[in-house]
Amino acid sequence: MSQQKATIKQLQKLCPFDRFSEKQMVLVAANSELKHYEANEVVIEIGNHDKLEYFLLEGHIELESFDGRFKEKKAGSESARTAIALLQPRKYTVRTKTPCVFVLINQITVNTLLEELPQDKTTDFSVSDLHSGHETEDIMRNFESDLKSNNLNVPSFPDVALRIKQLLDDPNVTVKDISDVLNNDPAMTAKLLKTCNCPLYRTANEITSNRDAIVRLGFDTTRQLITIFALKEVFNSRNKFLQHKMGELWAHSSEVASIAYVLATKTPGINPEQAMLAGLMQDIGAIPILNYIENYPEFMKLDYKIDDIILSLKSRIGEKVLETWGFSSNLIEVAKNSNNWTFQSPGDKASYVDIAIVANIHSFIGKKKHPKYPSFDKIPSFKKIGANGLTPEESQEVLHQAQHQLKDLQALLSPKTIPVLQ
Repeated sequence: MSQQKATIKQLQKLCPFDRFSEKQMVLVAANSELKHYEANEVVIEIGNHDKLEYFLLEGHIELESFDGRFKEKKAGSESARTAIALLQPRKYTVRTKTPCVFVLINQITVNTLLEELPQDKTTDFSVSDLHSGHETEDIMRNFESDLKSNNLNVPSFPDVALRIKQLLDDPNVTVKDISDVLNNDPAMTAKLLKTCNCPLYRTANEITSNRDAIVRLGFDTTRQLITIFALKEVFNSRNKFLQHKMGELWAHSSEVASIAYVLATKTPGINPEQAMLAGLMQDIGAIPILNYIENYPEFMKLDYKIDDIILSLKSRIGEKVLETWGFSSNLIEVAKNSNNWTFQSPGDKASYVDIAIVANIHSFIGKKKHPKYPSFDKIPSFKKIGANGLTPEESQEVLHQAQHQLKDLQALLSPKTIPVLQ
């Protein structure tokens, strides 16, 4: 008996096929399969990865998530126009409540035809987005569950930086102790020497050994710089798309870090290298999120939704990452609050959170894409910057006057040039 196919008329009621051309519809119909189920049958099991898309044509189904939540769908309803439980591996068990008919289509077929569709210029989303169903809420719930149950995969902190951090926590550590560790990492030594001889730190005599560099910089600055250099290793992914996102993230973080350094030099009580590190740490919570999304290859096409997930979850994830790595409370506070525009630090003096917030705001100037934030006069952190507080215009002037310093900092953090404030 031959396999029964869906008709074009049946497919036209479903999303995204309602946007396909006649030729594309013929291809979809030819590659489809109609499948009938009785009541109380399991259609999809949680954890399956069958690379098929299931569209409900007739009947009434129930979806049970991994955490025991239930929802129902009826054929013909708006929620049933898109593929059922699209994410793979499957996040729901799907059962029939009545006799049902499904259209089954290979995901590769659907995705290949979706890529041929022209972008709709009148909307803020693509046809792929229309096909997405409820992936965002499902991924966020899965992520939240893993976070609460301590199953979240936190990236490891680079070994050499961790060893030097542990050494410098010992009050009896010597320059030789640190130098011996650095000798096992020539690349890190080269970065430290290059930094020691750059315009930010250079003196009359060129530094040629890591021992002299440690003496010149001091233990605290050495610790901060090695941590900064090591951090870039964490912004990495094996996936080509996610590596691009990691690159964007590092570019933004290094720009914020450069601005934070300059603002710190004008603000009493703030260490510039610690401020630079705070600028790099403020988005650290995005890294586990991007790594998590690697489990959902079909979701990577929905770029803006990934940004929404990062914005929603990165503060709590960043706090967990830095706690796991054993960083100080002031850096953990930065990860928690760097996008909290109404944050008010205690007392009259600036905190590293204040520096990170103001640096973040300045990094958005001139950018088309950035989070929403209130008017500058409603951001308390501006009042803490500088010796007696700076208006946004005054802090922008400070940065404008420090253009060469910003360029030096960008060169230190990244080979790519990031646009500076005009």
